[in-house]
Amino acid sequence: MGRRRCLRPRCPIAAPRDRWSYALPRQVRIMGRRCHGTVIGSMPQSMIKPLNLLRPQTRANPQPIPPCGTRHQSEPVRGRRQADDGRSDMTNTTKATKTWPINTAPWLESRAQSRKACRVIIDNDFAGDPDDLFQLVHHLLSETADIRLIVCSHLHAGDFLHSSPHSAADGRKRVETLLGLLGARDDDGIVVTGSELPLADASTPRPSEACEAIIREAMRDDTDLPLYYVAGGGVTDLISASLTEPAIAGRMSVVWIGGQEYPGFAQPPLGRFAKEYNAEIDPFAARALLCDSAFPLWQVPRDVYRQCLVSVAQLRERLRPLGPLGGFLLDEIDRIRFGERYGTQPTGAYCLGDSPLVGLTVLQTPWDTAPASCSWFTVADDPGVKLNADDRPLPPHVTATNQGRIHVVTHVDTWLLFEDLYAKLAAFGRWIDA
Repeated sequence: MGRRRCLRPRCPIAAPRDRWSYALPRQVRIMGRRCHGTVIGSMPQSMIKPLNLLRPQTRANPQPIPPCGTRHQSEPVRGRRQADDGRSDMTNTTKATKTWPINTAPWLESRAQSRKACRVIIDNDFAGDPDDLFQLVHHLLSETADIRLIVCSHLHAGDFLHSSPHSAADGRKRVETLLGLLGARDDDGIVVTGSELPLADASTPRPSEACEAIIREAMRDDTDLPLYYVAGGGVTDLISASLTEPAIAGRMSVVWIGGQEYPGFAQPPLGRFAKEYNAEIDPFAARALLCDSAFPLWQVPRDVYRQCLVSVAQLRERLRPLGPLGGFLLDEIDRIRFGERYGTQPTGAYCLGDSPLVGLTVLQTPWDTAPASCSWFTVADDPGVKLNADDRPLPPHVTATNQGRIHVVTHVDTWLLFEDLYAKLAAFGRWIDA
């Protein structure tokens, strides 16, 4: 192979004058020598082009090339900018180029989206931990779920994740931002705001837009589709609706992420507070759901939802192809991982603890209403769940018949959960890019 001359001045690599010289970028790997970060080698005659066509045009005021991965000063930030408190400033968010009505799936064949398996009311504290955003995306991309409501509920007063007294309204803004990035149109007005305050006692409901909407959906008589109420935070609005209209308890099943470990099944996390985060958002409502209500309940306590760990490296690889949507979700996780004010460590994993809400509703077998790939036990209705003064369950009376109001999940199929999420994100991404 003849020698080829580098295009840089005074380079010792020379070539005969009667042969073309060319340079290839780093990414192109061919046989040859490397010089000044450029590969010098041979190329088939059909691919050789004159040097004048390969050289860039000279500019009057050339700008220095920044290192790889560095954003140029004049380039706008992709997606949105950060607010002073570290939270995303959602006023500069890029929206999706394609739009679609919620409860449709244009990225799938028409046959795959013709029937729904269940109705779902999603209730979460969307101003807090971003695991709820992943759960919401997963449910929205699940073609067998008929999403009837998205309830934006409140956090603790002065919560360390979001201290605003308007956390329900702020959570709604976050949901609307996410829907814009997805291109999902809320044509039916299913996004509603819940109460900004917890229950003051066990018998007085908190009126809200969400409370009224929950009752309307539960009392419908024009459909036979089963109704699930999935909650990843406090349950103020659910219990308020039940106190207002007790009949709704017999017309839906509840899936709740929350509550402490059951003695004999798991221990609290080392070095953590005994009380559980979601139950403490509204203690009266949590106690009512566990001890006093008539709702059929699938409970995912703290020791189980903490099993839902995902690799941050894997999340990056799966989400980056999704453009602004993927960047938004990754940034929300990194905000918690690297935020000193949250007392967290930037480990290589993150807990998407609200994801079992998807597995226990839309990832069932075609024949069963109970999860086939999870483990659980059923608490006997007599005496039911009993809590101590710190809201920790007393040792439960487990029934062998599975005939009881409360089923407590002890293990979730995280492989099924997250592989399903990744596959749906990939299919959605291909449709967006097409």
